[in-house]
This record gives sequence, structure tokens and C-alpha cells, in this order.
Amino acid sequence: MLNNGDHVDLCQSKRGLFDSLFVVADNEISGQELHFPLALILHEVEGTGSALSIRYAGELFHDDTIDEFWSVMNILLIQIANNAMQLVSDLEYVSVQQKQQLYKWNHTDANYPSLKRLDHLFEEAVKRTPDKVAVVYGDLILTYRALDERANQLAHCLSSPSGIGIKSEELIELLLDKSELMIITVLGVWKSGAAYVPIDPTYPDERVYITLDDTKAKCIITNQRHVSRLRKYVPTNRPLHVIELEPLLDRFTNDSSVPRDNLQLDTTSS
Repeated sequence: MLNNGDHVDLCQSKRGLFDSLFVVADNEISGQELHFPLALILHEVEGTGSALSIRYAGELFHDDTIDEFWSVMNILLIQIANNAMQLVSDLEYVSVQQKQQLYKWNHTDANYPSLKRLDHLFEEAVKRTPDKVAVVYGDLILTYRALDERANQLAHCLSSPSGIGIKSEELIELLLDKSELMIITVLGVWKSGAAYVPIDPTYPDERVYITLDDTKAKCIITNQRHVSRLRKYVPTNRPLHVIELEPLLDRFTNDSSVPRDNLQLDTTSS
């Protein structure tokens, strides 16, 4: 027998070495006797067998989460009751409905145009829904058109001989915080025909240096706040153009001479 449990007052629970508890008892235990965020209790019920109940802190667990827990518990107990000798590895943890939902979520196979890059597919989306929201970061919102225009400006700057002069399929290092600027930059690099090598800003300095030295990239795009740290570890045996992203994008905003249309390339990046 399964019983829904009571809520536990988290303020009364004393944090110890563990936060969950499984109890087997001869008699039903009062909720006042247990002060744990999650407690599963199995106790005997005279004349009917055993009862299973759960007590949990409502501040930590949504009711839907506990309902899912009970669903899994039901599935397991039915299998064990039908065959107590089966291996734990043979037990099913999800229902037929949950399996169908998982299959639906993961059934994402689709035909992919082999001659188009991801930025080409993005440009097609821009044509279909230019005013649809593409990026939301904090209070900032970018439509597909706005995102495309900013990425195009960066691509022109990267590929222009008067700019960085990046050639198709060259590597560009990215050391960027996660924000809308990262998405603009990734799209801009793709549109320029180059490929990017990401460096996590949380990496230790030595790992950043090794990555920079191994890739032999011509330039690196980074946030302003990482510039001083980066210049300290720029390899001195080769030229490396350090691009401060925020001032560059601000210049694009105020400079109408920087093209906002798509950059046409004769070759594709592999």
C-alpha cells in the first residue's frame, strides 16, 4: 500500500550528515518524530501487510516531483512482487508512457543539407521570421534580423583585408563569457568562413597558454575584462591579434559604413 506523505517543516529539521532517510518500523511513525528533508517510511499495518509513506520538505520538492517518485516506486514494487528473484539490472524504472515520451523527445533525426553550413540555415531562418525573437539574455532581446546584422558586421571585419584579414578555414580563438555577445561572435566567425576554438574563461592560466600555443591561431576574440590576463600569456614567438569584442561591436553600432548584409564566400568551411 502506498500513502502520500506529509510535508515536513524545514525550519524544524536539523541538518546532519545526510538529508534523506529510509525507515523500516513495526508501527507507523509520527511526522513529529522525523525532521529530514526526505524520508521514506515502511511500516507494518495489522491485518493488511505493510504501508509505504513519504514525508518531504515542500520548500525543496515540488508535489509533481514526489508524484514522479511514487510512479517509479510503483513500477519497481510491482516488478519485485511478481518476481522477487530477478536481477536489479533487469528492473524497469520508467513506465510505458514515459518511454514513449523519451522516444518522442529523442526522435530528432532529419535530413540535413550537406552543402550548407549552419550559418546558411540561420540565414534562411532570418528570411522566414526576421522579427521573431532569436536571443534573450537578461533584459536584452535580439530578433533574428538584429542578430544577423551584427554577425554580418563582425564577419566583414574579420575577413576584410583592411581588417583582420582572416582567410577561409583559418582558426580563431574565442575566450568569451556566456552572453548574447558569444552567439554574435560564433555566427560572425562562421559567416567569415573561419572556424573557432573555444577557451573557457574559467580555465587556469597555464591551460589557456597551452591552448593558444597549440592552435597557432592568428587572432583571438575576448571580452574586455579578460584582455589584461590574456596579454600576459600571449605567446611571444608569433603574432596574435587580440580583439576586444565590446568596443568593436559598439563601433559597428555607430558606423553605418560597416556592411550589415551577408558575406558571400567562394569556399565553405569544413
